[in-house]
Amino acid sequence: MKASPTLTADLRRGDETQVLLKLQQDGVTPDDYAAIAANEAMRADIVAAIQKYRLFTPPEEQVKILLRLNGLLWCDPAITAEAIAALGAPPTAPDSGKNVLYAVVLLYETGDALTTFQRNWEACVAIHGEERTWKWDGLVMTPKGVRPREKAKPRPAGLRWAVAELGRAYQDIAVRDARVVQGSTELMGMGQELPLIAALHPRWATSMNGKTIPFVDALDLEVAPDGEGEFGYAPCLNFDRDYGKVHLNADDVDNSLRNFGSGSLQ
Repeated sequence: MKASPTLTADLRRGDETQVLLKLQQDGVTPDDYAAIAANEAMRADIVAAIQKYRLFTPPEEQVKILLRLNGLLWCDPAITAEAIAALGAPPTAPDSGKNVLYAVVLLYETGDALTTFQRNWEACVAIHGEERTWKWDGLVMTPKGVRPREKAKPRPAGLRWAVAELGRAYQDIAVRDARVVQGSTELMGMGQELPLIAALHPRWATSMNGKTIPFVDALDLEVAPDGEGEFGYAPCLNFDRDYGKVHLNADDVDNSLRNFGSGSLQ
């Protein structure tokens, strides 16, 4: 009697073999494995699950990162393990899909959007390293260079858990148009939180490719290029694969930038 084919029969690499052996032990068959290529829905579900665990840091690890950053950079007495525990259990992010990319994030708001933005960029640099980050010189972090958008929803001061949608829902839409759409929802736009999310989820930041993992606009902040003139720009975060750097930049709110999207919070 001929033996049934296995998932590992034609593999020569040990790590891959061990993974497929574990899947086989859980009841996955060769037919299941072959169906991934033919079944778009199955493939999308599997990719979403892989991205969830590959891209995003679990809440308990985010707590450790934020406490470490506070000790290294800010020494803020309000950021403690006890204060974070008092927030209760973190929320559960909805499932990601082709048009949405969700992550649970631990945030801290100083009460001043510009101060928070500056601190969060410092956190991003600390995590990724000075040689692996770059801030556009025209993004001047002063009240004349960056300010909160007038109609942006106010942020609660202090620590909080939130669910972030990282650009897929508003991909390829101009920031000005995304502001209009989000204004009709209960969502909070992305703003000063964006660099901290890149610090808490470093694998997400370095996996941004502008396509399946969009670059992200912070539509709730406004930028006057070079710190003067009209506030017609918005910050954006992207990853330059040629140089291996996380970039904090700004672009005109009227531009519909291909493969960029405006993030949001809930």
